[in-house]
Amino acid sequence: MVGFKAGFTNIPYAEISASDNPTETAIGTINVWVQCLIFDTNGPSNNATPDHTNDHITILKSGKYLVMVSASVLSGVGAAFDGEFEVKKNDGGTDLENIHSDRDLIGGGGDHGSISMTGIADFSVGDTIEVWCRNKTNTTNVTFEDVTLSLIKLDNQFPFVETGTRYLSISPAAFISQYPYVNNIIISVSIIRAGANGVVLHAPVSLPHGAVVIACEVYGNAAASAEEWYLRRSPLVDGSTVTMATANINTEDTTISYATIDNANYIYGLTTSSMDTNDDIYGARIIYTI
Repeated sequence: MVGFKAGFTNIPYAEISASDNPTETAIGTINVWVQCLIFDTNGPSNNATPDHTNDHITILKSGKYLVMVSASVLSGVGAAFDGEFEVKKNDGGTDLENIHSDRDLIGGGGDHGSISMTGIADFSVGDTIEVWCRNKTNTTNVTFEDVTLSLIKLDNQFPFVETGTRYLSISPAAFISQYPYVNNIIISVSIIRAGANGVVLHAPVSLPHGAVVIACEVYGNAAASAEEWYLRRSPLVDGSTVTMATANINTEDTTISYATIDNANYIYGLTTSSMDTNDDIYGARIIYTI
């Protein structure tokens, strides 16, 4: 049987299954598809909804999925028949013919067969994925004694990124003065120092799209604590700016406006107020979540 263990963090996957099922799937008419309605267990899932009560899995993230079905089937009392098995979506409205299998069963009750189906399919949000069967020969019933339907999304943008709290540190060497050809500044890996009064510093900020900023702080010497820092964003289409967070140097701000990073429409940066001679910046730290 095919299945998943819990432990993935952001890859959509889901599973439904049944074991030791005694209930036959009734074949009322030759060559007519009938849904497998005997699932009794929801397996591990993430960003997809297993629903054994309705015998399907619901897609919550669109994309390409690997779909896997494994089953042990038993013939009912009756004549031998050619059984056909297939994965369909949306209450049987769409055939997934690449996820398909045929199996001849002797009939008379008690003939076991194993079914395995695997394929890749493109799903949209809200699609339901089901297992179906039909008897192409007669109306002998079939029993899904054991069956598992599993799927996992393949085209994940960041399949190995764990969600949680992250940190961005910004070196003082990333800061530049507002008037670099005029201002007197000293720059190293560990410090940027104002060599005169009236120096304003700027640094770019690069965070992942969709990250949520929860705190920011700029660090410096005691003299710099009298000055302020600003975390700002600016639309790509114009030069306006909006302040997302601000505090004095060496003070953290956790009250963030426009906290979700939108790299599709904005750029981000840090700015200081006017620095005085011998004010030092040691760097900055931004705390964010994914």
